[in-house]
Amino acid sequence: MNKLWIRLSLAIAAVIGSLIIVPALVITFVNNIDDGNGADSLFLEVSETAIQTVGVVGLIGIIAGVIVSRVLSAPLETLASAAKEVAAGNLETRLKLSGSQEIEDVSRAFNQMTAALQTAERQRSTLLADVAHELRTPLTVLEGNLRAAIDNVYSLEEADLSTLYAQTQHLIGLVNDLHELSIAEANQLVLHRRSTQIEAVLQDAKEFFALLATEQSITVTVESDDKCPSIDLDTGRIHQVLHNILANAFKYTPEGGFIKMKATQSAPFEVQFEIQDSGTGIAEADLKDLFDRFYRVDKSRTRDTGGTGLGLAISKAIIQAHGGKLWAESKGLGLGTSFLFTLPIDNSIPSKVASVSQQKA
Repeated sequence: MNKLWIRLSLAIAAVIGSLIIVPALVITFVNNIDDGNGADSLFLEVSETAIQTVGVVGLIGIIAGVIVSRVLSAPLETLASAAKEVAAGNLETRLKLSGSQEIEDVSRAFNQMTAALQTAERQRSTLLADVAHELRTPLTVLEGNLRAAIDNVYSLEEADLSTLYAQTQHLIGLVNDLHELSIAEANQLVLHRRSTQIEAVLQDAKEFFALLATEQSITVTVESDDKCPSIDLDTGRIHQVLHNILANAFKYTPEGGFIKMKATQSAPFEVQFEIQDSGTGIAEADLKDLFDRFYRVDKSRTRDTGGTGLGLAISKAIIQAHGGKLWAESKGLGLGTSFLFTLPIDNSIPSKVASVSQQKA
């Protein structure tokens, strides 16, 4: 009796039976009274009619119930079977969009869920592979040099020790970045907000890269809309975002180029920041993957020349924690790149990503 279609069949049969049997008995009773039949005759007539009606209606009800219930329960059984396949690890399972509008909506939602699970699993596998790849080289260098020193193959000179120290620094940076990214993506990044002048943030970022700008003959300018109000933000975190973006801009902007930073009030409750450079630009195909973990547009860059590959992913998470969004635009290779992000002016406006108190890794 646990099968849904059996219970539906009995329920439908009972409904059909009650809709036909009761009127039939009433009609028979009324006809017999009108004919002046006695009580015994009336009882026999009603009993005979009831038996005949119950037999016919019962058969019709059961047949109709089975048909209707199977039609109603079949999509649910298909969904249950598909869910079992997903639970078993087959994330390619999809449901055919058919049936009523409600069934199609459920099937579409199921397909979206399995697609999201498949994407998450692929990202998890990719992340593990990337982390293993990033850790393997510095650990191999450390192991090789230390083993050689232990075996007295050669003694470690100051230059060798500097190399080992640089590798340990890279490992520490990678682990810290991974920890910070995991905290941010779990919406547990602590923001120490305080009222901040927009132009002051941009000027601080400019000063931080002033020496590098001079060495590379790159002109850095700051533009700020006078109407931009002070906003509550975690200054240290926003500096981190600007430093990540500017570091990339300096890597890809040739000598004599420019980097422009500006902030404008793009909406009544929103300030938009833009960091534009005259660098090598980004192909359209790379823009969608730019903020993925360990993604590098220039595949020739190694961990030594291109960082850990987590800076932009962390920057996006920080901006989302503030209730804003971060994206990049480029007209193509050789045409420069613009990184843009928004921050809400009023912190009471709900954000897509909840901001909670957090700690820096």
